[in-house]
Amino acid sequence: MFKSSQIAQPPAVHSIMPSIIPTTLPTFTIPSPPPAVPTPPLVPPYTHAMQTRAKSGIHKPRQFLSLSASATTPNPLLHTPSCFSDIVKYKHWSQAMSDEYNALISNNTWKLVPADSGQHLIGCKWIFRVKLNSNGTLDKYKDRQLDIKNAFLNGALSKTVYMKQPPGFVNSDYPSHVCLLQKYLYGLKQAPRTWFISISTVLLDVGFVQSTAIHSLFTYLHDGHTLYFLLYIDDMIFTGSSQHLLNDFIHKLNQHFALTDLGELHYFLGIEVIRSSAGLILSQRKYAADLLHKYHMENTKAVSTPSSLKSSTLPNASTIMTAPHEYRSLVGALQYLFITRPDITYAVNSASQFMHSL
Repeated sequence: MFKSSQIAQPPAVHSIMPSIIPTTLPTFTIPSPPPAVPTPPLVPPYTHAMQTRAKSGIHKPRQFLSLSASATTPNPLLHTPSCFSDIVKYKHWSQAMSDEYNALISNNTWKLVPADSGQHLIGCKWIFRVKLNSNGTLDKYKDRQLDIKNAFLNGALSKTVYMKQPPGFVNSDYPSHVCLLQKYLYGLKQAPRTWFISISTVLLDVGFVQSTAIHSLFTYLHDGHTLYFLLYIDDMIFTGSSQHLLNDFIHKLNQHFALTDLGELHYFLGIEVIRSSAGLILSQRKYAADLLHKYHMENTKAVSTPSSLKSSTLPNASTIMTAPHEYRSLVGALQYLFITRPDITYAVNSASQFMHSL
């Protein structure tokens, strides 16, 4: 039961809550500025000379591209005669010419016939070239570089061709006769094609299969083993997984052609093959050195980058270049270096942009 029917009133708010209005305002003191920093005393100038690494003889090794060659004294044995009259100065070439001439005669390359006014007579000349090893040392003297001896003589001539007798080897009994060719010689247009047909026919007969992508590549499969045969004109390389098959193939090929076995692959088309425990290393050191010599750049300053760090464009080369074919030839030769030097790809491709404007 309720004691009272009246509800008690709540106390006044101001009687139970403190006042939030401060009676006095706070005061702030502004700090005084810091004292000025004293000026440091003047230091006398440094009178000792600066000592650099260059003055101390300390030099960082410079990284150069391997496209350099040092000038050497010309070797008279490496001289290539420019004409037949130079042969009398270099006796070693006479022996090479005699060997080549005897090979032509033994292969019945031509027969001597009386000259006739109605004959279309062509001339001939000796081509001299020194064959070098991959390190640039002398290998042997030949007027042709042959791995299959006189490769182009293996194809029968299908047309009538009359030729003058070779200089220096005119038959003393028939000095006025001419040569009626029986087989192809170097320089005739159809000689490379006829030679390729001859050797490819032999390869196909012994069981090789010709590649449809690279016509000069042939493969041979037998009892799980594979042989590869690559031909470039008269230079060839072959490899396989069976030494017995390799020896058997050399024997069969030697039955059809006068083959010279050069042993393990070490130099092919300007590419040096170096064997190591890690595998095969390809190098074009001699090829690059020959390019430097051909364009007279043996003594130029080497750089550490394949191209100039500063962007530059060639001017109108047609007005300053007297032999544009030399420029195109150089760019093409440098492109062949891509095989072992992919780092020069950008620089050479930049130079090739100007070939069509010459």
